Amino acid sequence: MANLSNINNKFLVTTGGNVLIGQTSAVGSSIFQVTGNSTFAGNVNIGSSLSSEKLEVGGTIRIRVPNTSSASLLLNNTDTQLSIENTGGNMIFTTAGAAEKLRIDTSGNATFAGDVGIGISPNQNFHIFKSDATALIQASNTSGIAQLQFFPRDISNVAHLQSIKGVGSNLTFLTGGNSGNSYVPTERMRIDSSGDVTIQTSGADDIKNLTINSSNGSSQVAGFVIQNDGANGYIYFKAGAGGGTPTTKLTIGNAANSGNVGIGTTSPDYKLDVSGSIRAGRYTTNVYYYSTTNSASNQYFHIKTSVNANSQTCMHTWSVEGYAYGSGAIIDCKLAFHTDSGGNIYGKSYLGSLANNIYKSTDNYVVLVFGTVNTYYTHFYTNLFEGMYTTLNSTVLAAAYSPNSCGVY
Repeated sequence: MANLSNINNKFLVTTGGNVLIGQTSAVGSSIFQVTGNSTFAGNVNIGSSLSSEKLEVGGTIRIRVPNTSSASLLLNNTDTQLSIENTGGNMIFTTAGAAEKLRIDTSGNATFAGDVGIGISPNQNFHIFKSDATALIQASNTSGIAQLQFFPRDISNVAHLQSIKGVGSNLTFLTGGNSGNSYVPTERMRIDSSGDVTIQTSGADDIKNLTINSSNGSSQVAGFVIQNDGANGYIYFKAGAGGGTPTTKLTIGNAANSGNVGIGTTSPDYKLDVSGSIRAGRYTTNVYYYSTTNSASNQYFHIKTSVNANSQTCMHTWSVEGYAYGSGAIIDCKLAFHTDSGGNIYGKSYLGSLANNIYKSTDNYVVLVFGTVNTYYTHFYTNLFEGMYTTLNSTVLAAAYSPNSCGVY
């Protein structure tokens, strides 16, 4: 049967059954082919007869532009426009003004130009909103890892790579990736399946710190540091106030020194090595050395205590023991007293030939005096017994030589 056509071949039905509009010959095997613009007053059904929409297709829609690598589907109204475009194998989604919002490349990688929200209009780059929100990163192969990487830049615009990585049954934390090591970060901490935490070191001499800071909401008020000194294997416990640098308060030695513990010293020589005062119940030992050379005669040694004679009611017995090198004298004396809240010192008692005086300093602290020998390189320690009332945790504030038995403090 011959082709059926209207005038000027605007509508053509070929002998092969093709319906053509605006063209004189079929291209390919499509039954319905159109060249130019077409306007339909009613709904259009293709492969369907139940449509209530302007266009319904009961099958696959193919948009093909011959001799080009791009084909688009344009959806718009008077205010907005959405374009879905296949360009060179990439699927591109654009909005009004041809602003690209999403691209899916030939490898299946998706690139978003804006924020991504799941269950919500996002106010962050990636935002999930759900009653029990979960993000899952899952490895698909044997011995595969799952990780979350961070790639910030510092004040000098230098990039650094850090990551949180799941390796087997362990969770690891890595830092230090930069251009100098091809952005390969180093493992710093590991939490295993038993909950054990290991802070890693990358070299024998590395020093590692675990720092805990406390704040009052506006500023740092205290800091606590546990430090492992990689050079000698010591562990230091440090504390500080405010934003100041924490100082060592407790030291635990390595196997070479049998794990000696130091308080107030970073080089403990004994199982327990204390530099400072020791208190057990109502007894306090103040380890105090005074090694200034002084060979003048009749020198008195003044020990300023932390007992405030104007505000603290107490009964104290202080023992002073030591050695005065110049005279060969053994220092062994006791000084006892009783204070009340009225600023009085009662019951001054002395034992030992070097015990001399007890007086109140200009700032109201109790001062103990011993001496009257030719002395130099004097060294001593004090033992304190607080015999009544509430214990005061008293200690030695200062010590000094003087030719006078009072009035130094």
